[in-house]
Amino acid sequence: MLGFKAPSSVLGVQSYVVLVDEVAATAYTDVPEDLFPGMGSDGTDLTIPIASMTDYGLTAAHCVPGSGDARQLARCLTSRIKDWYFGLETAAQPAAMTVSVRRGVNGTTGNFPNGYYDQYTFKFELDWPNEDVADEPS
Repeated sequence: MLGFKAPSSVLGVQSYVVLVDEVAATAYTDVPEDLFPGMGSDGTDLTIPIASMTDYGLTAAHCVPGSGDARQLARCLTSRIKDWYFGLETAAQPAAMTVSVRRGVNGTTGNFPNGYYDQYTFKFELDWPNEDVADEPS
């Protein structure tokens, strides 16, 4: 899990320093079940058990196709990807995929005053022209 320490203010802009909690790091594999434990596929449909995502705040209500919350689903999935990536041993993190995280504090005005936000950036090195993720360097 990522955390953050007390905000600092530079030129009136508050920011947090992202900290990586002490977790047991693991070696990288590209096996999808390492990313989403319990996932399954029958060759047509991909399933990820909701129970494997409850630590990220996901509930069954968020996942109802006609009335759930797509934003919460997207946040939980990206949070899980972030935790998987940062849970890898640093030397084992994939070179063809990088993740960066920024946590910030909103100002006192605007649509979300006094709240905070998480911003994730995922970068993938791609093969041309098929746009598959590039093989890891040897």
